[in-house]
Amino acid sequence: MRIQELDLSSVKTLIEMTERLIEQTGFEVASTEILERAEQAGAQVDHDKQR
Repeated sequence: MRIQELDLSSVKTLIEMTERLIEQTGFEVASTEILERAEQAGAQVDHDKQR
């Protein structure tokens, strides 16, 4: 296996693609504290699906 270092452009592209994927699919978080922090930072939190 060969490891190749990514250039800055590739890193930025990877970050953008990851953010887009998370925005489109969402993710589940069990911690109330993390959900509150995420919501304060501007994330959309579905309170109906919290356990």
